[in-house]
Amino acid sequence: MSVLVVAEHVRGELRDVTRELVTAGRELGPVTVAVIGRDPAALVEAVDVDGVSEIVTVQVAGDEYENDVYQAALEALIADRRPRITLLGFTVNGMGYAPAVAARLGLGFASDVHGVALEGDAVVATRSFYGSKVSAELEFPESDGVLLLLRPTPWAPAEGRGGAAVSALEVAP
Repeated sequence: MSVLVVAEHVRGELRDVTRELVTAGRELGPVTVAVIGRDPAALVEAVDVDGVSEIVTVQVAGDEYENDVYQAALEALIADRRPRITLLGFTVNGMGYAPAVAARLGLGFASDVHGVALEGDAVVATRSFYGSKVSAELEFPESDGVLLLLRPTPWAPAEGRGGAAVSALEVAP
């Protein structure tokens, strides 16, 4: 079971939700973290925490986050790496492009997820409904891929030094 985590950063600083996604992801399988940005190498050290097996950098032209640029980069990453589970933060940025990626690639999708587990070959995501008054489990049995937007804060941020392999993926502009 392979897990792809997409790092989120603002103004050159890694957001805490990235390390939280690593914590959630390492319970599911080997974790690869993708860093998309103008200078993704500058964030490699920050995402190289315990539980990360690989870091993939994707260089893009713009200094700031752009939905269509991140969408194209994530689509290329998924096509190249074929992860079973892709995790992003349930944030303004994540909501800006992740649903479009899931729809375009035919992936299972859930947002505002606050629990994720494996039950046999099925990915099970827990999320709330009705203003967080009811929680439900969504099961994705033996699917080709699942994209989940995880709520910030249910998982503790991953810590420690990793030692992950670093590679780069080129994406057409």
